[in-house]
Amino acid sequence: MSTAMKMSELSSTSGVSTASIKYYLREGVMPAGQATGPRDADYDEGHVERLEIIRNLRDTAQLSIATVKRLMAAADDETVPTGQLVAMAHSSVLTKREITNQERELAAQLLTALNWTVPERSPVFGQLAHLLGILKQGQAPTDPEGLAPWLTAAEQVTQLELGLTRTQGSRALLVHDVVIGTYLSNQLLVTLHMAAQVNQAMKQFAG
Repeated sequence: MSTAMKMSELSSTSGVSTASIKYYLREGVMPAGQATGPRDADYDEGHVERLEIIRNLRDTAQLSIATVKRLMAAADDETVPTGQLVAMAHSSVLTKREITNQERELAAQLLTALNWTVPERSPVFGQLAHLLGILKQGQAPTDPEGLAPWLTAAEQVTQLELGLTRTQGSRALLVHDVVIGTYLSNQLLVTLHMAAQVNQAMKQFAG
C-alpha cells in the first residue's frame, strides 16, 4: 500500500527541491498528486520513482526537459505500443539530422539487407545515413560484409543490454533503463575503442 506524503516529504525522500518538483508538475513530466485541498495534495512512491527517473534522464543522459516530457507522455499513454516506446527511448539520445537522398538510400539498403526495422523518421536512421554517407565518400565499405565487425559488436552489446533491462515495473522505468543503458553503452564503447587505439599505438610505435 502506498504511503501518502506531502510535497515537503516528497522533496526530502527524493532529494529533489520543492521548486524543481513544482516545475516538473507545471511542465507535465510527472503526474499530479491526489488533491486534498485547494492548494494541497498527497504524493506516493510512484512520484518518488518518477522524480528519480527524471533526474537521471536529465543529469546522466543529458536530455532536455522537452524530450523527457515527450518520453514520459508516451510512457503514461497505454495506447503507445511498448515496441514504439522503446524505440523512442533509444532514439532520444540522438539529435535528428537532415540527410541527402544518397545518404537515405545507403541507410535503406543496409537496413533492408540486414532485415532490420528502423523507421526513416527516427533520429537513428538519420545518424546511420549520415555516417554511411561519410564512409561512402571515403570509399569505405557500407555493405553488411564490409561492416561485419561493427554489426557483430552492435548485436552483442544489444543482447547484453536487453538482459539488463528490467521487464517488471512501470513503463516509465522501462524508458529510464533503455535511455540510460543506451547512453552509458555508447559512452563506454567509444571510450574503450579509444583506449584500445591508444594501447595499440603505444605498442606499435614503442621505442
